[in-house]
This record gives sequence, C-alpha cells and structure tokens, in this order.
Amino acid sequence: MDIQQVLIFLLILGNVALVVNYITMTHFINSTIFDVSEETVSIRHKPLPWYGHLTLFSADMDQLFCKQDITRYKNKYPTYCLNARMKDGKERTLISWLDTSEQALFVEQEIEKFLNIKNKPVFVFGEIEK
Repeated sequence: MDIQQVLIFLLILGNVALVVNYITMTHFINSTIFDVSEETVSIRHKPLPWYGHLTLFSADMDQLFCKQDITRYKNKYPTYCLNARMKDGKERTLISWLDTSEQALFVEQEIEKFLNIKNKPVFVFGEIEK
C-alpha cells in the first residue's frame, strides 16, 4: 500500500466519522417543533440542520392517524409515526421514529382538536386504534 492509498483511506474514514458524529449530535441536541395554525401544519427540527422539514396546508388534510412502523426498530422495539391522509388520497408522514404509541396518539389528538378534524379510522396496515 502506498502513501496515496493510505491518505485516501484516512480521508474517507475521517468523513465517515464526521457524518456519524453529526447524526449523533442531532439526535441528542435537536428538538422537533410543530407549528399548527388554521392555514398550515409545519414540522421543523432545530437547532442543527436536519432533513424532514415539512409544511402542509391544513385544508388539504382529511385525517391524521398513527401507525406502528414495523420496518424500523429502535433498541429492538418498534417505532411509531404520525401520518396525514390528504384529501387527494395520498399519505404523508409528519413525524417518525417516535418511541411510544402514546406520543404519536397525543400529537395526533392535539392537532385534530386544534384543526377540528373528527377522528375516524383510516384502515391502513399498522394503524394504531384509540
């Protein structure tokens, strides 16, 4: 192995370490902020930049529902997500990786209450019943 290959390896290893450290920091430092108004529902992650920012028009939402995310496990336990069924029939994930179904159901209930959305079943696989 020559010096150029060693330097390339160290550069790649350093970049991987930076990415892993940044992801770890976002999980410990960031907070998820819900901003719900009559016009929009926005989800932001702060203070460190992170993907998953979302803004939806409240009038386009037909129903909110929670479901168990069976494809993602955190410490061998399932995670939960909050989704919106839009009036055009599409499904949008508002937030995922929640630790408990109670967290997901609480956020769903509070947003539905504020927007006057009557809760009704959506009938999707993994939906959490109230």
